[in-house]
Amino acid sequence: MIPITFVGPIVANKMKDQKGMIVFICVLMLTSILMFALLNSEWIYVTAVLLGLSNGTFI
Repeated sequence: MIPITFVGPIVANKMKDQKGMIVFICVLMLTSILMFALLNSEWIYVTAVLLGLSNGTFI
């Protein structure tokens, strides 16, 4: 999450329209929350990485 926190604002600053990035972050967050709720512990590491990426770019 830490590298994404530093790279996210740089990428957002270079974009002309940040709507696509916002949608991407929301989809990642929703996907990770649904994976936590539905898949229990089968994909826990993938889910944690998705949640970290979405939270890192959101800040």
